[in-house]
Formats: sequence, C-alpha cells, structure tokens
Amino acid sequence: MHESVVFLAKMDDPAANLAVPAGIPASLGRRARQHELGRALALAALRQLGASGVALSADSPPRLLGTTGRARSVSISHRGSWVAALASSAEAAGVDLEVGKARDYEAALELFLSAPEQAWLQRRSELTAAQRFYRAWTLKEALGKRAGRGWDSQAEDLDLVRAAGGDAPFGGHLEWPERQLTLAVALSVPHSRLRLYDCSAGAPRLLGLPFLDWRAGYAAAATHPPEQEG
Repeated sequence: MHESVVFLAKMDDPAANLAVPAGIPASLGRRARQHELGRALALAALRQLGASGVALSADSPPRLLGTTGRARSVSISHRGSWVAALASSAEAAGVDLEVGKARDYEAALELFLSAPEQAWLQRRSELTAAQRFYRAWTLKEALGKRAGRGWDSQAEDLDLVRAAGGDAPFGGHLEWPERQLTLAVALSVPHSRLRLYDCSAGAPRLLGLPFLDWRAGYAAAATHPPEQEG
C-alpha cells in the first residue's frame, strides 16, 4: 500500500524548531520563516518515509531531488501561524491547510463552486456551513496542487463531484476542532496509509485523528483513520 505522512507545526511555537536541527533564525521575516519551516517539515516527513539523500529544489512548489526510498512527491501549505508538509509514495500529491474564522460561508461557496458541486454539498446535511466551506476550499486547493497547476488546473481536475466518485483517487480531510484547523490531502492513488504528526508541542507526535474520505460522502462508517505505529 502507498504511504503518506503529514507533518504539522505552529510557526511561532519554539517547539516547532525541533523539526529543524539548526532552528529557524528569528531575524527572518514572517514569510521567510513560513517558507523555511515548510521546507524543514517536508524534509522531516520525507525522512519519516525512509527517504535518504533527500533534497528539495529551490523553486516553489519544491520538487524532490536525489531522493531514494518510497518518497515520490511532496507538498507544503501554510495559513496564519500553521504550516503543514505532506510527503507521499504517490506520484502526485497535494495538501492544504486552513484556520477557521467567521465569514459568510454560503456566499463564499457560491463564488468558487459550480452548481453541481453546490448541489452535491447541500446533500451533506450532517455538515455545518463552515464545514462545507472549509472542506470544499481545502480540497480544491489540494487537488490543484496534486495536478501541479493550482487554480489554473483543468476544471475536471478541481471538480469536487468528480473527486467524490468511487473510482476517483483519494481525497480527504482531517479536522482538528480544538485548533480550528481543517487539512485536506489529495493523492494520485486510490488508497494510502495516512499518518499525521504534530510538531507544535515538542518532538513529532503521531495523532490518531481520522482522515475522512471525500468519496464516501462522509458517512460515519467511512472514516479513514491512520494506522498506528508499533
């Protein structure tokens, strides 16, 4: 089975520097620190997959250089003080992270969803308006990163209804209500072992939060929990 690892950290938390052997210089500006932490987390996630001799290109988004092992793709996202990095054995992968805040969710959904996508989401009556917005937005972002062109990707590559098909590649979410975080992962393969590590409170800690499979319509029985180590 394919394997994917997400490392998550809060930029302003000194504990996040544990993911970076040399730390992140405080003299760097905010965007520069986001950039450096994202790359450091990506390298940590790649090492967790067993990659050795791993390096990232200097461009954005970064590409893998000289890696060995199972790692084939990497993706980085940041929002506010939070940064997430995904490494995967899938050939293509994308991750997106959002922090919740008050807004007119229904109006926002109308701006970036097609009519079929809106109708599909409305049938998810178990979701709040905020959940519909953040799950739709983050998955669109992750799908665009998986396709390699962001919001400039082909419309079918970003289509949430198509992504919900039973034979579609994996797309799913993890929610962390205590931190007001929604995280989406999109892979080029239908199944993957998924693991999330929280680096915001010290050494990387494996979280047992479930990834929810978009293809399952978020039925309660369709949660896709990461396998535990050990």
